[in-house]
Amino acid sequence: MPRMGGYVPADHKTRHQDGGRDEISIASLSGDPADTINESLLTTRGDMIRRSATVPERFAKGTSGKLLRMGANDPDWSAELFGEGHITILPIAYNSIGQGTWSSTDGAVLGGAYLGQSVSIADGDNISYKVYLDAGTYTLAFITSTHSDMAILDFDIDDVEVASFDCYSATFVSSVLKTQTGIVVSSAGLKTLKARVHGKNASATSYQMRIQAIILWRTA
Repeated sequence: MPRMGGYVPADHKTRHQDGGRDEISIASLSGDPADTINESLLTTRGDMIRRSATVPERFAKGTSGKLLRMGANDPDWSAELFGEGHITILPIAYNSIGQGTWSSTDGAVLGGAYLGQSVSIADGDNISYKVYLDAGTYTLAFITSTHSDMAILDFDIDDVEVASFDCYSATFVSSVLKTQTGIVVSSAGLKTLKARVHGKNASATSYQMRIQAIILWRTA
């Protein structure tokens, strides 16, 4: 066959057989590193890929309702939203009563309403509130009145005591602010904050408690 424009059929055949350098080899398109990662790491629907300190790794999907939250180095799943930096709790807005009969009373001399036991006042009377706290360090404060019949009031977060206040005084003092610093909350979540009568001063005559407000604020 005559040559046309320098084209030689034998050359064309050879180039197809040896995968000539000027043609794309389909085989060369396989083995994409991304495909290898996807196939080896992503084992479950919803999985993702994140990079560790050195290599890509599987990041297993979270459970329903969890949020992706950035840590110091890596993202991870978080069960809750972030907490507030400052929380003021009105005492009447309680979640449950563990012991005692508690009622709200309008006390003008105290600067507003307060919550206290109304009958059968006893050691161990307690009332609980629900509050969301992010991990961190907090100060807890509460406003009360002190008097000769007032008890010692403890505060617990998830049944762990974090503050204790002796509310006894020889004479009546209204709107007293008591504080406890350095309360560490190790994990974020919905917490139970309990106000609990826990004994009394040796000079106190009763286990009375009056709560005007509870305040929490984050310091670190």
